[in-house]
Amino acid sequence: MLAEQSVLGLSPGDHIMALYRTELRKHHILGSREVTAVPDGQWVQVAGLLVVHQSPPTAKGFHFLTLEDEDGMMNVIVSPQVYGRYRAIIRSERLLLIRGQVQQQGGVTNVLAKTVGGLR
Repeated sequence: MLAEQSVLGLSPGDHIMALYRTELRKHHILGSREVTAVPDGQWVQVAGLLVVHQSPPTAKGFHFLTLEDEDGMMNVIVSPQVYGRYRAIIRSERLLLIRGQVQQQGGVTNVLAKTVGGLR
């Protein structure tokens, strides 16, 4: 599935995260639909396919990740310190598990990452 996604830019069948959803729910790991309802400041775990990784020169070392699952997209903000700790994972893994705090601001939901892991 990841190879198809990489070559085609889309998945012709189910989204790869749909295969993980039952197990993720057992561990209270949220998807894009659930995280938007979480109050500001609450700690969560989210998982998804890394589809965008941005680090604009004007962002003072902050990195911005977009994770995708079967229901939509999730914004993840990674501080320079967290990026330094998890750089290898962020640069090498396609499926990420993020633990962090929800930031609800102006109708936009972000997850401020504290830990980053690969999803196996």
